[in-house]
Order: sequence, then C-alpha cells, then structure tokens
Amino acid sequence: MEENVPFAAVDEDASFHAKFSDLAQDAGTGALRSLVYMHSMERKYDALEKQLQEAMKDVEKHKHKATALEERVEGLLLDRTKAEKAISDLEQEKANWLTEKGDLERKVGDLEQELSGAKEEVESCKMAMVS
Repeated sequence: MEENVPFAAVDEDASFHAKFSDLAQDAGTGALRSLVYMHSMERKYDALEKQLQEAMKDVEKHKHKATALEERVEGLLLDRTKAEKAISDLEQEKANWLTEKGDLERKVGDLEQELSGAKEEVESCKMAMVS
C-alpha cells in the first residue's frame, strides 16, 4: 500500500529537517564552544591560584623581614634611649664639675690672696726685725 503524499508536504518536511539539522549543529557548536571556554577558564583559574599561592609565600617572607626590621628598630630605639640617658647623666656630671671647678678656683683665689697677705706680713716682720 502506497500512500500518496502531496509534493508540498514532502518539501515542507525536508525543509523542517534541514532547519532542525542546522539548529542541532548550531547547538552542538555552541555546546562545544562552551566546553572549550570552561576548560580555558579552569586553566586560567588554576594559573591564578598558583600566582596567589606564590604571592602568599612572598607576603609571608616580607612579613618575616618586616618583623625582623621592627625588632631591630625597637632595639635601636632602646639603645638610643640609653645613649640619651647616658649623655644627660654626663652633662649633669659636667655641670657639677664646672660648679665644683668654679668653687675651687674661687678658693684658690682666696688662698692666693691670703698667701699674698701672709707674704706681706712676713716681709713686714722681717723689716721690723732688721731695723
């Protein structure tokens, strides 16, 4: 039994199958592109993850260096404070010595005057004894 199918119906059916085939091919191409893009993004993510790991290692190294430098600076500041205190103490000692020197110079001056007066007195006693 053969069916008589009108020619227009066969042509319409072939057109539908051609459009469906094109759509399926486009969908397959789109899916393939999506898979390639996803794979590319995964590789990019992995590369970025590796860069992040390396950057984190660098950060840890720099943190260690920064900590060491901070400790060194604290030590230097402590040394500076000690040096400033020693300078202050020495300046105070110098001031005390200068005061003591002034007192001693005044005493030397007084003693020299007394000595001069005693010499004059001895000279006058000698003159009085000779005459």
